[in-house]
Amino acid sequence: MAGLGQGASFRAGLQLVTGTAPAERRSEVSSSFFLLLYVAISIPVIGVGAGAQVFGLVPTAVVFAGLVALLALAAFVSLLRRV
Repeated sequence: MAGLGQGASFRAGLQLVTGTAPAERRSEVSSSFFLLLYVAISIPVIGVGAGAQVFGLVPTAVVFAGLVALLALAAFVSLLRRV
């Protein structure tokens, strides 16, 4: 399910970015988009790995899960406000 959501997000984001970019800049914008996304999805993995080394795996996983839950709740509230 997470993979489907991530794939759909990547696709929608890329369509939005390339659709609004000037035609002569689309390849640059697409490359920048993917670079930013790959860095952004790497940061949590590195953070959890570092946290697990310092605090242990279980406390780090609990904190990470809590942060993800808060972000999901914030996204949900944001979507409700748009309706």
